[in-house]
Amino acid sequence: RLECKNPRLHFQSDRGRPVRIYGTARPSPAAGPAFELLMLPGSVLVHGGTVSFFDRTEKIDVQLANVQVEAGNISFIMPFDMTASASFEKSATPDIQIKGTCFIPGKKFSAELVVPEFDFVLIREYLNAFGIPLSKGAGSLNLTVKGSGDKPVQLSGKAALKDVAAVIVPAGRADDEIGIDGLGAHIEIQADYDVDTGSGSIKKIQGTLLSSSFEGGGSIKGVRGNPDSVSVRLDANRLSLDELSGKLYYGAASPFKGLRLGGLMGLRVDLEGKADGSLFPTITANLYGDRIIYPPLGAFQPE
Repeated sequence: RLECKNPRLHFQSDRGRPVRIYGTARPSPAAGPAFELLMLPGSVLVHGGTVSFFDRTEKIDVQLANVQVEAGNISFIMPFDMTASASFEKSATPDIQIKGTCFIPGKKFSAELVVPEFDFVLIREYLNAFGIPLSKGAGSLNLTVKGSGDKPVQLSGKAALKDVAAVIVPAGRADDEIGIDGLGAHIEIQADYDVDTGSGSIKKIQGTLLSSSFEGGGSIKGVRGNPDSVSVRLDANRLSLDELSGKLYYGAASPFKGLRLGGLMGLRVDLEGKADGSLFPTITANLYGDRIIYPPLGAFQPE
């Protein structure tokens, strides 16, 4: 039995020296026999823990509090369950919940991660560090991961955004800003990932933005067991410009104040790039029955 009370774990990332959790190298037959020893406690309990992650390059400091972990009846030959939960800093309720099952002989595992609806205000400083300046909104996430033997890991998940507001075009003065308020979206994804090759496929991306739907897919290519490049495609056939325009707002001094768009837009977005996050989009748009209402144009309003 292993029991910890109020432990503190601190992880620090240095982009110049990446941290490896495990290697992908396999011993050669000529290396001779290897001796392996695996020791497991009968149960693990963690109460009131704290986990922090600091990225020196991005200057991101993430704190998770009230970390709870419980795994009982741990066995070499029988499946056993585990649960875990944690809270964002300054939150009084569990914001992250995990439950899973592991079966060591069959190399099988399954885990479900649930982030119930929470206010983005709790993580605003982290979003700002990634260049996502949200002023309000809520989100939720449900992710399931399954593995069996040497087969690719299966992932499926759902996420939702509710009543999101953000400045989407920063300007030199606050009264020049262009923002969006009241944005809502849902997304569902299914994918698989081969841990040994670092490659995978995004079989399904499906969701809604406001009342318009979109779908897509993608792939991950690995090099020497590590993910190297990512390709993602998204298609939205009938995006309502009337609805989207109604969510936009403009600063008092913005030259676009009073601008409204109407009609439908077909949109395709292709994302290509490296797995480290440096993705580059290619956007193709088709307009149907569109109209522009812009007060400075007077009686001439394009349609």
